Amino acid sequence: MAFKMGKFNPGMNTGMGAQTNLYKKEANSLYKKDDKFTSANPNASNPEDKKKNNPANLNKDVEKKKSDPYADALKRDSNLPSYIKKRKTLTKGTPEYNANQNRINKAYGKGPMRDVNTEVKKDNNRKKVTVKDTPGVEKVKVKEKDKKIKTTTTNQIKGTVTKDKVKAGKDKKIGTDDDKKKSRTRKKFSETKLGKSKLGQKLVKKENKIGGMNASPVKKYKKK
Repeated sequence: MAFKMGKFNPGMNTGMGAQTNLYKKEANSLYKKDDKFTSANPNASNPEDKKKNNPANLNKDVEKKKSDPYADALKRDSNLPSYIKKRKTLTKGTPEYNANQNRINKAYGKGPMRDVNTEVKKDNNRKKVTVKDTPGVEKVKVKEKDKKIKTTTTNQIKGTVTKDKVKAGKDKKIGTDDDKKKSRTRKKFSETKLGKSKLGQKLVKKENKIGGMNASPVKKYKKK
């Protein structure tokens, strides 16, 4: 009597097939454990490689290479090298040193402003005058009178004077949308052609003379 035998499956329950399947399961469980990089699983990804290839980390490396504080400061003020050179000739703590250091800090955009003085020159029912002086950098004078504000900013670095005027509009209130505003910037007198002349230098204050403590860095006047 003839009968058909089923196909032999080496992985059913016994024999070499069962042992082979067991080995595969054990191996896979080792590979998938926390997906960590091990010598037993060379195909797994290395966490260190993931960090290196992270776009955020790559951008940080590029920023570190591109970031140059001195170069950035030089763009803000091209006279920075002369300030640094002059600092070596000044005594630390003196007004001249502090004014020069303020310019360096201003160029870098960080650091304290030394010897800053804010003074109320006049304060009554009609007028209030406040002056803030940052040696070597700027002097700001604010006049408040009859719903008018006039601000005069003397930039010691650029050698300019900017006057901003604000007047109340129809609502007679300062700080609203209908305020009337005017602004004008010009060169300091000591920086003009007349101001650089021998006569002009006699007319300006000592601290504003060419080469003075608060004067902008320009060539000193030479007597003929």
